[in-house]
Amino acid sequence: NNLGPKGAKVLADALRPGGDGAEQCNQLHTVTISKNNVGSKGARVLADALRRNTTLAVLKLDGNQIGAAGTIAFTDILTPNVEEGSNGTLTSLDISSNEVGQGDASEAVEALGATLARNTALRVLDISLNDFGTEAMQTISAALASPDRAPGKAATNTTLDQLNRIPVGSMTRNEVVDLQIADKGLGVADAVILSACVLSNTSVRNLDLSHNTLCGTSGEDGSDDDDEEEEEEESSDDDDSDDGGRGDGKYNAEGLIMLAQSLREKVDALKELPSGPIGTLDLQGNYIDDDTKHLMGKTIGKKIKLLF
Repeated sequence: NNLGPKGAKVLADALRPGGDGAEQCNQLHTVTISKNNVGSKGARVLADALRRNTTLAVLKLDGNQIGAAGTIAFTDILTPNVEEGSNGTLTSLDISSNEVGQGDASEAVEALGATLARNTALRVLDISLNDFGTEAMQTISAALASPDRAPGKAATNTTLDQLNRIPVGSMTRNEVVDLQIADKGLGVADAVILSACVLSNTSVRNLDLSHNTLCGTSGEDGSDDDDEEEEEEESSDDDDSDDGGRGDGKYNAEGLIMLAQSLREKVDALKELPSGPIGTLDLQGNYIDDDTKHLMGKTIGKKIKLLF
């Protein structure tokens, strides 16, 4: 299909209360228009139509090149606004693979963060495969994990990347004590997400993040102890998968350092500490170089047992 901006306008008119075809669409629950070249112009028209729509709950708009401008249009209508009105019925929005992170995406990222902090209806937001950098992920994940986030039904199932296995909602609601997400293809951005979640969580003690690519490399530039046979096996497994910018071969320990800083803050915030370690962080098989290991150990201290 090739709906394009013009087709998006026709659909928007049908979804807008009082628009052409609105009577036929007033019971519409789900709209899927994936890969239809809607573009930023079409996205803006659709967003405006949904500002006062009270029936649509699920919109799949992935692969439509809506970019930062189109994303901002949706965050505008999803952020509560008494004067201009806002959408309070959309519970699932998929804007993955839309080139949002390309170029200057700072405004779109800030807008996403503000929406996630205030929207109380949205339950699933898929913004995967949009080329977001580490700083962008930090802004978005901080909004998710913020204790000042709107209470109740604030987005707790947000998908920040296709392979993301981080239970953001459960962590921020203190429902996790032992978090095991080993061998899930987690990368630099996921370490950033975890660093934000850890700060708002008072229950988690043990993190198993082993055998991921938390430094963005599959071992070519790292210095992990795993043997060559295992490296080759992992490489072959990733050959025909889109890793969302995880194992891109470029060593980046920024996310891990953020995680270490968050864990240290968590330890420092505890009023009573036992004599020994209070938890573990398993990072085996992540191809972490010696400098990063040393810095993480120095940052975290001895209250969290590090496994490399």
